[in-house]
Amino acid sequence: MKFFIYCQISPDYKYSRIFDGLDVECKVVTAIQFLRLVFGRKETNTKYIYHIRYLLWRGFLLTLPMYCLIILACKLRKIPILFTCHNLVEHRYPSKFYNLCVRTLVCLASKHIIVLHEDIKNRLARFGHKTQVACFGDFRGFFEDKHQPNDVFNRGYQDWLKRRGIAAPDIMFVGRYTPYNDVGLLVRFLEGHSQINGLIVSDGCPIESSAENIFIFNRKVFAELEPILRSTGVVGCILICNLSISTSAYVYAGYKIPVMVRNKGPVASLIKKYKTGEVFDSQDDMHSALMQIKNNYQSYHSGMELFNHENNWQHSRKVHQAVLDQL
Repeated sequence: MKFFIYCQISPDYKYSRIFDGLDVECKVVTAIQFLRLVFGRKETNTKYIYHIRYLLWRGFLLTLPMYCLIILACKLRKIPILFTCHNLVEHRYPSKFYNLCVRTLVCLASKHIIVLHEDIKNRLARFGHKTQVACFGDFRGFFEDKHQPNDVFNRGYQDWLKRRGIAAPDIMFVGRYTPYNDVGLLVRFLEGHSQINGLIVSDGCPIESSAENIFIFNRKVFAELEPILRSTGVVGCILICNLSISTSAYVYAGYKIPVMVRNKGPVASLIKKYKTGEVFDSQDDMHSALMQIKNNYQSYHSGMELFNHENNWQHSRKVHQAVLDQL
């Protein structure tokens, strides 16, 4: 059976890979467009689904009413709601309480919920009977297909490597800047260890540093990242400190890069389970975690192979297909 999926956000790389091979068609609509469509459409044999992948923020006055209208329309037209809960606390919500209210409403209205780690399912225990755990997969294809150069980054990065007399950084962080990615923690650590060279690529990052061993770039970079990820000896750093799954864990595992991670949330659970790196509790622990990885670099590869074997797009498709079949 073909599934016709309404959503407010077009499928990104992750969901394009998951839906690849499934008989689905996605239509991106605003809340108003959705209301017009569902009340104007004729009954067909097509299976319609409304997919909420992120909880969008439309301000204090509009966000909750928007979801109430969408849910009411789905109930009246008997369109099941599928909720993919990436984050328990969405990055753009200024209020955790408001976020909790919207998330609880959506969970109550959803026929099925998909999460990306068992830790998140455990936090949604009230809805455990309709929650399934899926995963992401290898992100190498994402970077291999990105050919858009960033000459400003490339010139600055190559100059930095020459000044430092190195072929690659010791440690790297790549990720969008959010309140839940504590880039400042890594900057402070590197400023206190001038012999360790760190690369930080974080779109929108307002943090600056005059330390010679740190290269910070605060705009998007694609083409130049792929060869850096293939570098030998580099250690990935994941700084997320909320209850969500960082795609960086999958990126680094795909390139066989061991990681150091804050000992908090689902990402730390993944790293400890598969032994793909080390966790740290505070800035004081970061040096020992990094040295542990540097001194035993190859020992993490078997864990990453197991990680990639058990967390892949094919497995995630099977979970999604099973959920779609029940809607």
